[in-house]
Amino acid sequence: MSEKNIRERERSEAAKKAALRKKKRRRRRRITALLVFLFISAIVLYILSLTVLFKIDGITVENNALYSEGEIISASEIKPGDNLFALSASKTQNKITKTLPFVEEVKLKRQLPSKLTLIITETKEEVCYYKDGVYYAGDKKGKILKEYAEKPENLVVIKTSADIEITIGEYIKFTNSEEKELINKHFQLCESYGYILNMIDVSDVYNSRIRIDDRFLVEFGSYSNIEPKAAHLGAMLKQMEAKKTGVIDLKVWTPEKAEAFFSERSIEGLE
Repeated sequence: MSEKNIRERERSEAAKKAALRKKKRRRRRRITALLVFLFISAIVLYILSLTVLFKIDGITVENNALYSEGEIISASEIKPGDNLFALSASKTQNKITKTLPFVEEVKLKRQLPSKLTLIITETKEEVCYYKDGVYYAGDKKGKILKEYAEKPENLVVIKTSADIEITIGEYIKFTNSEEKELINKHFQLCESYGYILNMIDVSDVYNSRIRIDDRFLVEFGSYSNIEPKAAHLGAMLKQMEAKKTGVIDLKVWTPEKAEAFFSERSIEGLE
């Protein structure tokens, strides 16, 4: 091949490479322009969604029995014209559950373009706390629902130390977390071993006591071995005569010496 042909070939290859680089630059510019356009469009749509679009014009409530739809909507502080997507689910739930104590949970269901449904889960009175001359009814999870001047009937009485903070519409606050753990554990154990709780006393976490079946006062002692103690209690109750009532002492129970003592007597006034 002559020198002239070689130079022409080199020029041709260089021209092809230059054209290819130019084509790649144009493609990159088009892609960059497209990405910028999409980014700006997303920002515009986001701003519109929070200002002009999705304004609420209808609010409904589901699963409410204890409070009216109007009470729940008022407590939510949501108004027609508010933006559907600017709402905070957690803040809305917090407002409603504090204002209306028997509401346990609130879920927001958004229906485009402008409808909102508040789905309510309600709770109920299950336990009763006593502090400073007032009885406070709450649920098993520790939410305080209502106060009474006299002890309400058919609730599990929970006795704690004085170091608790009680506010209607909020969850009880324990200075000693062991008290809360013991209460939860006793509820769990009663379901596992089939006895009915009437009272839980955790005012002394080293000597917790429960009253069950309106017949027995049970002294558990410390938290140690509480589950096998409850299993032992369940077995004892199955063998107990129907009319017997008294005190069951599980404080002496150990894995090495699995025993408990029963003292037959009236338990009235022993709480």
